[in-house]
Amino acid sequence: MHIIFFNKPLGTPKVQFANTDKSVAELVELGVIPQGAATLVKPVPESTDKEGLAELSHVDKLVFDSLENPTAVVFDMELVDLWWKDVYRACRMERFAELDVLQTRALVKGLTDVVSSIEADKQSLRDLPGSVNHSTATTFTETTLTDPVALFTDYTEKYHSALA
Repeated sequence: MHIIFFNKPLGTPKVQFANTDKSVAELVELGVIPQGAATLVKPVPESTDKEGLAELSHVDKLVFDSLENPTAVVFDMELVDLWWKDVYRACRMERFAELDVLQTRALVKGLTDVVSSIEADKQSLRDLPGSVNHSTATTFTETTLTDPVALFTDYTEKYHSALA
């Protein structure tokens, strides 16, 4: 078995793949790969090859290093950055809901300093997509090392003693 990457539609940098034991010629004959498509054959990644597995999971973010003579598939890092920012936007909604409840409890108790602190946390979440910088990352795996703390903070625990 091997992975065959190919561009489809032709003339675009969009990459697709097939996990197969067939050759490129056989897949062209079967109509899986368009005639004239750029192709690259790679072994199936091992379970420890994080970047190789990311390529298969995020093929929509891959391009060939060259459409004329591809030697590698690479991540469009600008697209990866935009995708992560969308993920952060979606994930922060749960944090906002949690903070809204805590802020309401603090308001009811008249704890203006806690209300202000919660508002600062909410502002950190609002700023999150823009404050994360993947511009120095060269691989998808490197982007996973970013730790947006605001998304992973247990706000209920953080404000437990103040609101008890």
